[in-house]
Amino acid sequence: MHTAVVEVEQSDERDSRSTQDVLGEYGLPEHAPVEQLEALIRVAAALCGTASAVVNLLDGCFQHQVGAVGLQAGRSDVGDSMCAVSLGCPELRYTPDASLETGFRHNPWVDGRRAAVRLYASAPLLLPDGRVLGTLCVFDVVPGTIDQVRRAALADLAAQAVVLIEHAREARAAQAQALLFRIVAESPSDVLSWHRADGVVLWVSPSVRSVLGRDPASLVGRRSDVVHPDDRLLLEGVLDDVLAGVARQVTVRQQHADGSWRWMEQLLSPMTGQDGDLQVHCVTRDVTGRVEAEAALRETAAQLEVARDEALRRGALLEAVLDTIGVGVVACDADGHLTMFNRASREFHGLVEDPTLDPSQWTDRYALFDADGTTPLAPERIPLVRALADGRISEADIVIAPAGRPAHLVRCDGRALRDDDGRLLGAVVAQRDETAARAAVGALRASEQRFRAAFSDGPAPMAHLDGDGRLVDVNAALRRFVSHTSGRLVGRQLAELVLDADAARLQRALDGGGTRAEPVEVRVVRSDGTAVWCELACSRTTGADGVDHLLVQLVDVHARKLSELALQRAARQDPLTGASNREGLSDRLAELLDPASPDASPVALLFVDLDHFKRVNDEAGHEAGDLVLQAVAGRLRAAVRPGDCVARLGGDEFVVVVTGRAVAAVEQLRDRLPSLLAAPILVAGISHRVGASVGLAHGRVGDHPAAVLARADAAMYAHKRRRAGLTQTSPRTLPVQGSRVPLSP
Repeated sequence: MHTAVVEVEQSDERDSRSTQDVLGEYGLPEHAPVEQLEALIRVAAALCGTASAVVNLLDGCFQHQVGAVGLQAGRSDVGDSMCAVSLGCPELRYTPDASLETGFRHNPWVDGRRAAVRLYASAPLLLPDGRVLGTLCVFDVVPGTIDQVRRAALADLAAQAVVLIEHAREARAAQAQALLFRIVAESPSDVLSWHRADGVVLWVSPSVRSVLGRDPASLVGRRSDVVHPDDRLLLEGVLDDVLAGVARQVTVRQQHADGSWRWMEQLLSPMTGQDGDLQVHCVTRDVTGRVEAEAALRETAAQLEVARDEALRRGALLEAVLDTIGVGVVACDADGHLTMFNRASREFHGLVEDPTLDPSQWTDRYALFDADGTTPLAPERIPLVRALADGRISEADIVIAPAGRPAHLVRCDGRALRDDDGRLLGAVVAQRDETAARAAVGALRASEQRFRAAFSDGPAPMAHLDGDGRLVDVNAALRRFVSHTSGRLVGRQLAELVLDADAARLQRALDGGGTRAEPVEVRVVRSDGTAVWCELACSRTTGADGVDHLLVQLVDVHARKLSELALQRAARQDPLTGASNREGLSDRLAELLDPASPDASPVALLFVDLDHFKRVNDEAGHEAGDLVLQAVAGRLRAAVRPGDCVARLGGDEFVVVVTGRAVAAVEQLRDRLPSLLAAPILVAGISHRVGASVGLAHGRVGDHPAAVLARADAAMYAHKRRRAGLTQTSPRTLPVQGSRVPLSP
């Protein structure tokens, strides 16, 4: 949280930049899961018995407090931060009285300028790759102690904080991925397509017109013949890998409709169709310009080699050191003179590098021993000497045991550094502290045992159920979550706390307990009647009585679930009129006509095609045309019941789906719609009129949605002919999906 005076070195500056970069990578502090972290912070303060606790995220300039207990969260200068000393350190920092430590005594958070911190403990927020996000710290204004067990638990809570931050990042990534797919599908520069395993095209996006000048309909239903003959064998080999379950990327030439050949980069991925058949998903992009540019770059690459050689010689040593930041790093020059100890290495040895020493003096000066910890290390076995002589070492274990300091078992990997001409520059060795790693494994096992025993005080809502799904025991977190006392919960069925609509999912989770089934999402009803989306996980345990019980854990996913549902609704809605779009219409018809659907019902379809709408666009402009379409959609919604569906297929075509008892009266609605829609529509003071041709078709349960829609379309055209006095018209093929599975090229 708050720092003592720290010596500033180049490695510290690089740590600051690295920390700032990792905060940006995780969207912190802006997208921190504050509510979840605050719950965890409260547990940390209660666990350690301190008045205050906080999660600090540290970058090169500021300390960001994203959650706090006992103080007002905010932002402060990292130069005043006590917790900044935890950056790059994998161990917990603890002091009973900060005012007695030289490093903290004059810190603003200790000497009274900001606060008067005494008892202090700080656990780093370590990512799996060793990078540090910040710290979880607890503190108080009076001296005190925190025993080893609670300090270990504090470190475990810091690890849980990292898990919360990782989950928040993954949720944002999932939302971004869904948005990215929509952007790519609508992009004029990328062509999306789906193919059967035999290569037959099932669907291709409309962008194929702008990329290859081809009509999508000309490609669907047959194998593609646009690939250059010289590239077909390569593409077939790639398809074999994809059908074996491996996503592949390939660049091939494809023929444009104008006869020219274009370089196309294709990303092919395996996917499973609705019927369980193996299919191929393909994203194609025109990279002709890039391929030609790469060819030009290759021609000039030789001219850059001479200038690059000198830059590589200057940067080789620095690059190797930067690659090993985060562990102990030592380096020497070609003559065996020490040139660098990084911070971790100085902590191992308790000394800085001495460039005046001969390698034969290193063993005594830096207390180097064989892996047994007692035999002094022979000079020729020192990892840095071996790397300089042999060119490379791997997993060489030694012990560093300075007098009066803890011994460290370190595993060393290193290599000699040479320039492009083979001249020896020196050597670098990375020292990984295996002592801490082995201790961490033991601590993790102990932590798991503690948390299994800490059911009652766990931060996550949990409950024990008997074999009938009845609540046997609940922890405090669950009681708080549902706002019930233990007496009002124990003995009740868990299903009583879940909405009836989610009962089937809950039962599947209970039936699958112990089989590693995926968690299910259900809505839990609190005492005030509010329903909260939760992720429910269930596992089978054996109690002390030898009887099997079910352990249920809840995670609040209400905000994420609401966002998902909003995205699903937006994907099925026409953005201009607010009516359902083609996909929404397809889903609704499939639900109503599928015999296995609980919503199965006969339907009546009214296919509405506007007359004279093009004249509105031509005379008043597309903005006026959009307003007319919005008015038409509003009139259609007003003319039907709330449960009926109004959809816009695109352009000036609408479909109304009528269900239930209203089906019998749909002919009256059909006859009434033309006059209803013919009423003047006032836009910017100008009155516009459009006509409407309306076709009616009935659908029974079991009918194919596309067939019903085609009959309504044909009836609409018959109506249009009667109104226009025409005697014949050419049939057309409606671009309507025949199933609920989206098709693409």
